[in-house]
Amino acid sequence: MTTSSAPASTMSASWSPSESGNPRWGMLALICSGFLALTLNRFDVATAFPLIGAEFHAGLGPLSFLISLFIVGYGLAHVPGGMLATAIGMKRTPVIGPAVQGAAGAMSASASS
Repeated sequence: MTTSSAPASTMSASWSPSESGNPRWGMLALICSGFLALTLNRFDVATAFPLIGAEFHAGLGPLSFLISLFIVGYGLAHVPGGMLATAIGMKRTPVIGPAVQGAAGAMSASASS
């Protein structure tokens, strides 16, 4: 059996992604998957705009304005989200946010018209 002659401080300075007990990569994966889900949500809504235009006989101008309002509303929703994170804490907010978004997505999918 061989042992390393390097000092302990040198060995602990080299970190590998497979090191157990370090949650950095798991948190990165969680954040990236959340960002992907939010991006897909924006694309999901964008597919409805041609149907909305046909339903209300709206041209490109009003539909562009509707898309702009959607993006502004999405951006403004981050303000109360930040206030919620401050009020209830950074550990509970990432649990509550996706739960609310999932419930809203399920209600949107089950809408009859």
